[in-house]
Amino acid sequence: MKLIELLDDEIPEFKRPVRETFPQYSQKSIIYIASDKKNIMTYKLDKVTIRLKNDAEGMNKIGELFADIVSGEIPLIFNSDKELIDGIAPVSEYSNYESDETGEYDLSVIAVEKEFFKNLENEVSQGKFIKYDISGEDVMACAQSAWKQVWQDQSNQKINRSFNIDYESTVPKEFTSDGKAHCILYIGVDP
Repeated sequence: MKLIELLDDEIPEFKRPVRETFPQYSQKSIIYIASDKKNIMTYKLDKVTIRLKNDAEGMNKIGELFADIVSGEIPLIFNSDKELIDGIAPVSEYSNYESDETGEYDLSVIAVEKEFFKNLENEVSQGKFIKYDISGEDVMACAQSAWKQVWQDQSNQKINRSFNIDYESTVPKEFTSDGKAHCILYIGVDP
């Protein structure tokens, strides 16, 4: 498969234009394009991006985006039969910060494989990211606690955030070996 970036209106024979169906999402999507022996094109959405702030409206946008992904309405982690794609996990990518956590930023939900996390762990060992892993009974509570810890460490100058790119992986307890929900943050830092 070849990875390319297209505007939604350039995607031929897509069931429905993403821009018309989900106007709140980015007009650019990362798409895998493949063709078989009959030159039939198939498409797999790899990334969905929204622009937001850390306010009530932004949190609502995040909730709507994840509801559309988890339901399969946005085909990021599901196949055309609405079955989970084996070996694929959704990860939140925070980038294009206007300033810091108080300004606008891009939230992209990307579909990744296990190799992605191995690469991030390597970058943690190189000092490019700080890793936070918060566990508990509820994914949302874990995510809130993890971000609260980041902001506290930032306020106390324990970390020097770069505001280039950060990643978040939330895992419900049904999918973990320890039976706990996890929120794992990889926060980009400056030396």
